[in-house]
Amino acid sequence: RKGRGHYIDRSVCLCLSSVILIVLSICLVILIVLSVCVCLSSIILMVLSICPSVYLVLYLSIYLSICLSICLSVCLSVYIFLCVERGRCGQVVSL
Repeated sequence: RKGRGHYIDRSVCLCLSSVILIVLSICLVILIVLSVCVCLSSIILMVLSICPSVYLVLYLSIYLSICLSICLSVCLSVYIFLCVERGRCGQVVSL
């Protein structure tokens, strides 16, 4: 392997595909959480016609979804950093 950094190993493609799969699964989880929060808030809005509780539930669901997306993005960035730093993507990083 003469050209270091230019040679793309097969495990690099595998690591990139796994990262893409993780990103897609994170987007799917965020969509599921948002839909569940919207359904729960609409059910509570139908049951309780009190405005402050409805606004509180909507605010809490939005806040929880934002916190979940932030935590998932942090975990994804840590995973990418470990994958690149430890050379798990291939021998391109270490060589």
